[in-house]
Amino acid sequence: MFFTADQEKSVQTVNINKRAGLVASAIGGTLVGLISTGMGNILVPWMNVYGGMPIKRTVATCMFVIFATALVSALTYAFLVPLDWNMLLYTIPGVLIGGQIGPRISEKLDPVLLKKGMSVTFFFLGLIMILKRHALW
Repeated sequence: MFFTADQEKSVQTVNINKRAGLVASAIGGTLVGLISTGMGNILVPWMNVYGGMPIKRTVATCMFVIFATALVSALTYAFLVPLDWNMLLYTIPGVLIGGQIGPRISEKLDPVLLKKGMSVTFFFLGLIMILKRHALW
């Protein structure tokens, strides 16, 4: 159970499936450690569909989970594998800027539109990965 404030600033209580969140987090964390992807792809659908969490709350919660997971994975990799510092210097500013823009856009979008947009995005990302795997792209 968690508490959230809706737009009228009243507090509503929503029951969530904690077991689904735990399973999704374990799978996502493993994928992040193995191939540096997966946490958002796994957590968002699981927490929203199976966990019963509203989509905007799901995205916001996942951002904190992804940050913690990425930090742990990054520190682990930093001690195991040489880093590409050039890539870091060019990537970090974009991530910081996008991290400010994304939540502001998300707040203005209808939850149904946001959910559909994320579904289409995940579909095409999966399709691209399949096509690249089989050298069709």
